[in-house]
Amino acid sequence: PCIANLHSTPRASTFTRMVKVAVIGGGISGLACARRLQQLGTEAVVFDTGKHAPGGRCSSRQWAGRVVDHAAQYLTATTPAFTEFLRELESEKIVRKWPAGRVGRLAKDGSYEADSVERYVGVDGMGAFAASLARGLDVRQDVWVSPNGGIRREADGRWSLKAPSSPRFDHVVVAHNGKCAFRLTSS
Repeated sequence: PCIANLHSTPRASTFTRMVKVAVIGGGISGLACARRLQQLGTEAVVFDTGKHAPGGRCSSRQWAGRVVDHAAQYLTATTPAFTEFLRELESEKIVRKWPAGRVGRLAKDGSYEADSVERYVGVDGMGAFAASLARGLDVRQDVWVSPNGGIRREADGRWSLKAPSSPRFDHVVVAHNGKCAFRLTSS
């Protein structure tokens, strides 16, 4: 089951019950997917292993009184909709533009060439961006969906997850890195 299956499914409003989608992975991809599904009128539940907050590689923690980002250092936008979203977050002081000219490449002759890509950083760490994506979503924290029988197709064609308080789902989206996604879907 993948997002492509949803494109051929009638809108949720034509069903007697709302279509439910489990999104495994509370990183940026999983949160963005759940947010879009919600905009389309689908009930999405995000299952995330994070104990404190969602975000995956785009999360932040406090260390020695400072905010430390786990992996992602900045965001870029390649679509008008995402550019608009980042500008809204900029007005809310969640992200800010990274000063231009600080990222580029070294040319073969040793000179520096700055690129013109707009980059955004989290004002209070990149976790603030993930938290803004998670706003209004059903995100279940500290939940591990095991690759050994953690996702099962039931006799009625719906999906169940071995997770606390998990209902059955019409679709499952695995928004994880390749290794974990392979392990989750191989059994």
